[in-house]
Amino acid sequence: MSAEELEKLLYNNRYAKWEFDLTVARSRDEPTVVNLIEEIGQPARRLYVLRADDTAYIALNSRDNPYLEAVPGLKIENFYINSFYIWNPASATAGAKLVVVVFWRA
Repeated sequence: MSAEELEKLLYNNRYAKWEFDLTVARSRDEPTVVNLIEEIGQPARRLYVLRADDTAYIALNSRDNPYLEAVPGLKIENFYINSFYIWNPASATAGAKLVVVVFWRA
Protein backbone atom coordinates (compact mmCIF):
# COMPACT_ATOMS: atom_id res chain seq x y z
CA MET A 1 0.00 0.00 0.00
CA SER A 2 1.37 3.39 -0.96
CA ALA A 3 1.80 6.21 1.53
CA GLU A 4 -0.98 8.12 -0.27
CA GLU A 5 -3.39 5.17 -0.01
CA LEU A 6 -2.52 4.70 3.66
CA GLU A 7 -3.09 8.40 4.38
CA LYS A 8 -6.50 8.29 2.68
CA LEU A 9 -7.44 5.16 4.63
CA LEU A 10 -6.48 6.70 7.97
CA TYR A 11 -7.31 10.38 7.59
CA ASN A 12 -10.08 10.92 5.04
CA ASN A 13 -12.94 10.13 7.38
CA ARG A 14 -15.88 12.52 7.33
CA TYR A 15 -18.97 12.89 9.48
CA ALA A 16 -22.35 14.59 9.58
CA LYS A 17 -24.70 15.25 12.48
CA TRP A 18 -28.50 15.31 12.62
CA GLU A 19 -30.64 16.65 15.45
CA PHE A 20 -34.28 15.67 15.89
CA ASP A 21 -36.80 17.44 18.14
CA LEU A 22 -38.34 14.67 20.25
CA THR A 23 -41.25 16.87 21.35
CA VAL A 24 -42.64 16.25 17.84
CA ALA A 25 -44.24 12.81 17.49
CA ARG A 26 -43.24 10.60 14.57
CA SER A 27 -45.16 7.40 13.84
CA ARG A 28 -43.68 4.06 12.96
CA ASP A 29 -45.79 4.12 9.78
CA GLU A 30 -44.50 7.59 8.82
CA PRO A 31 -41.03 7.99 10.35
CA THR A 32 -38.57 10.74 9.57
CA VAL A 33 -36.27 9.43 6.84
CA VAL A 34 -32.65 10.47 6.31
CA ASN A 35 -31.46 9.29 2.89
CA LEU A 36 -27.66 9.31 3.19
CA ILE A 37 -27.11 8.76 -0.54
CA GLU A 38 -28.89 12.09 -1.17
CA GLU A 39 -27.44 13.86 1.88
CA ILE A 40 -23.76 12.83 1.74
CA GLY A 41 -23.49 11.13 -1.65
CA GLN A 42 -22.62 7.64 -0.38
CA PRO A 43 -23.43 5.14 2.36
CA ALA A 44 -22.13 5.74 5.86
CA ARG A 45 -20.08 3.03 7.60
CA ARG A 46 -20.75 4.03 11.22
CA LEU A 47 -23.63 5.50 13.16
CA TYR A 48 -23.58 6.80 16.74
CA VAL A 49 -26.31 8.16 18.98
CA LEU A 50 -24.75 11.02 20.92
CA ARG A 51 -27.85 12.22 22.72
CA ALA A 52 -31.33 10.85 23.35
CA ASP A 53 -33.28 12.81 25.93
CA ASP A 54 -36.37 10.60 25.68
CA THR A 55 -37.68 7.49 23.93
CA ALA A 56 -36.83 7.21 20.23
CA TYR A 57 -36.25 4.38 17.79
CA ILE A 58 -34.02 3.99 14.73
CA ALA A 59 -34.06 1.52 11.83
CA LEU A 60 -31.37 1.15 9.20
CA ASN A 61 -31.84 0.94 5.41
CA SER A 62 -35.56 0.10 5.52
CA ARG A 63 -38.49 1.00 7.73
CA ASP A 64 -39.30 -2.73 7.63
CA ASN A 65 -36.10 -3.62 9.50
CA PRO A 66 -36.37 -4.01 13.27
CA TYR A 67 -36.22 -0.73 15.14
CA LEU A 68 -33.52 -0.31 17.77
CA GLU A 69 -34.01 1.88 20.79
CA ALA A 70 -31.89 4.99 20.24
CA VAL A 71 -29.98 5.34 23.50
CA PRO A 72 -26.88 7.47 24.09
CA GLY A 73 -23.82 5.44 23.19
CA LEU A 74 -25.58 3.22 20.64
CA LYS A 75 -23.05 2.57 17.89
CA ILE A 76 -23.27 0.58 14.71
CA GLU A 77 -20.00 -0.01 12.90
CA ASN A 78 -18.79 -1.81 9.77
CA PHE A 79 -22.25 -1.72 8.23
CA TYR A 80 -23.29 0.06 5.05
CA ILE A 81 -26.03 2.52 5.97
CA ASN A 82 -27.90 4.00 3.00
CA SER A 83 -30.67 5.53 5.09
CA PHE A 84 -32.05 5.61 8.58
CA TYR A 85 -35.55 6.03 9.96
CA ILE A 86 -36.56 7.71 13.22
CA TRP A 87 -39.86 7.41 15.09
CA ASN A 88 -40.80 8.49 18.58
CA PRO A 89 -43.76 9.35 20.77
CA ALA A 90 -43.99 13.03 21.61
CA SER A 91 -41.75 13.85 24.56
CA ALA A 92 -43.14 15.87 27.46
CA THR A 93 -39.60 17.05 28.22
CA ALA A 94 -39.07 20.57 26.90
CA GLY A 95 -36.15 20.74 24.49
CA ALA A 96 -35.76 16.95 24.26
CA LYS A 97 -33.51 16.00 21.34
CA LEU A 98 -32.03 13.03 19.56
CA VAL A 99 -28.58 13.59 18.08
CA VAL A 100 -27.22 11.09 15.53
CA VAL A 101 -23.80 11.20 13.87
CA VAL A 102 -22.74 9.15 10.84
CA PHE A 103 -19.22 8.59 9.56
CA TRP A 104 -17.93 7.69 6.11
CA ARG A 105 -14.65 7.63 4.25
CA ALA A 106 -14.19 10.30 1.56
